[in-house]
Amino acid sequence: MTEVRRAAIERSIEAFNRQDFDAALAEMSPDIELVPVEDSPDSSPLRGHEAVRKYWLPDVFEWQRVELGKLTECGERVLAEVTFQTRGAGSGIEIAQAAYMVCTFSGELVSRVQLFLDRDRARNAAGLD
Repeated sequence: MTEVRRAAIERSIEAFNRQDFDAALAEMSPDIELVPVEDSPDSSPLRGHEAVRKYWLPDVFEWQRVELGKLTECGERVLAEVTFQTRGAGSGIEIAQAAYMVCTFSGELVSRVQLFLDRDRARNAAGLD
């Protein structure tokens, strides 16, 4: 894996965890496409920094963060194994969910992020299977 891609993903996640969305988006193309998990209530792709920023803004969560695990590169794509962690604003219930992000790069910037809960689907989308 190229160090540039690893560092871009790490910086973006670290910034997201600080809720520094400008710094997180700096690692992404201005026309970034974010594809939420297939079965989520709104799984329509989001395009551009403003749409992604609105998606990230916590509304029902007291906090949210991403723990980065293994990264696997395949061509222009990187499969990131992550754990999403949140705490409900009203309930105080904490949730941790294993998930997968397929990040597609255009040069040194992420141009597309597709989210998955199923590892096999994520690996397939990354071109690993």
